[in-house]
Order: sequence, then structure tokens, then C-alpha cells
Amino acid sequence: MRVRSLVAAIALGGLFSMAQVHAQAPAAGNQPAAQAGPAAGPIGVIDVGYILQNHPTLKAKMDTIKSQMESADKEMQTKREAIIKQMEQLKESYREGTPEYDKAEKQIADQDTQFRLELVKKRKEFEAAQANVLFEVHSQISTLLDWLSKKNGYVAVLQVSRQQVDPKKPETLDMAMSQSVLYFNKSVDVTDTVLQILQQQLGGTGAAPASNNQPAARTGGLQGNPRN
Repeated sequence: MRVRSLVAAIALGGLFSMAQVHAQAPAAGNQPAAQAGPAAGPIGVIDVGYILQNHPTLKAKMDTIKSQMESADKEMQTKREAIIKQMEQLKESYREGTPEYDKAEKQIADQDTQFRLELVKKRKEFEAAQANVLFEVHSQISTLLDWLSKKNGYVAVLQVSRQQVDPKKPETLDMAMSQSVLYFNKSVDVTDTVLQILQQQLGGTGAAPASNNQPAARTGGLQGNPRN
């Protein structure tokens, strides 16, 4: 009801404003010529998920980080087990409540604190490493979309999913129905073009032919200006 009331209020407000304008408008012969607004251009679409799945370097970089994380996890697990073992030995070596026990217990507690701080630090380092890789890919895609938009006159590029709907997989139907773009002409889909240029410049299969009009590859991303 609140939504309908809001819509009704807007509609009534619009009608009231139109009535005022009509009452105050000069005669047709005295009206100034209408000025044309900015012309609307075509809109492109891109399946970013597909590009991420097939990006020529993303998986390798993420796998490297994952391998480093697994190695660090084993190292931290070994340290954790050593602390637990010291706690067990503490009760066997000293009597609880004695100065020796309290001293040894404090040392173990300090080690556990340092262990937890190191664990948090390593987790943040790996999260930052993953974020940097994704930021690099995002920059690459953004640069190519800027270039393609200027080349083809796109005023915007919308994100879509090209995954086929499978009635046996309800999640694909949910994804299709929840998209903002329910239909697009394949002629404005730049997904394959972006992926082919990335493969050409960063390595991979299905590379597009070389072109002097494509943005040049560079370390850490792609240049924003196409070469002339």
C-alpha cells in the first residue's frame, strides 16, 4: 500500500505540475523552439563471469596464492600443535600453582598470542594478494571496455550472464530471472572480443589477430589509450 501511495503521489504531482505548465504556457506561435537533448547511443553487454573463468592468467595466479596458503596453513598447524604439546607437558612437569608452573604457563600463553597475531597477519596478506590479482583483472577489463566503447560508440556496458537456463538446475533459472538485462542482441555482446584481446596480450589460446588499434599490454594491466 505504501508503494502504491507513493506512486500515486508522484503521478498526481506530475499531473498537477503539467496543469500548471499548461495554464502558464504561451500560445503555440510564441513558444520557443525545443532544444534537442544528447543523442542516446548503443549499449553493450559483457559476461564478466565467463571472462573470469577463461582469463589467460587469473587461474594460474590464484592457484599460486592457494598453494602458498596451503603451505602457510601447514606451517601454522605445526606451530599450533607444538603449543598444545607444551601445555600438556606443563601439567606433567610442574605442579599447578607453583612459581615454576606460572612462569612456564605465561611463556606458553605469550607464544599462543604471537601465534594468533601471526595467523591474522597471514590471512590478511593472502586476502590482499587475491584482491590485487582481481583488481588487476578488473583494470584490464575496464580499460578494454573504455576502448571498445569509444570505438563502437557505446554509452554504457551492462553486465549479463550468458549461461544457458537448465530446468534441471534451478539456480540457472534464478540467475536468469534476477538479471537486470533479460534480452540483448548478440551484436552488442563484447565478451568474446574482450577475452580474445586478453588472450592475445597476456597469452592463451584462441588469440585474436594482432591489431595496432588495440590497447597495448603492459606490466600490471593494460594501457588506457589505443595505439594509433
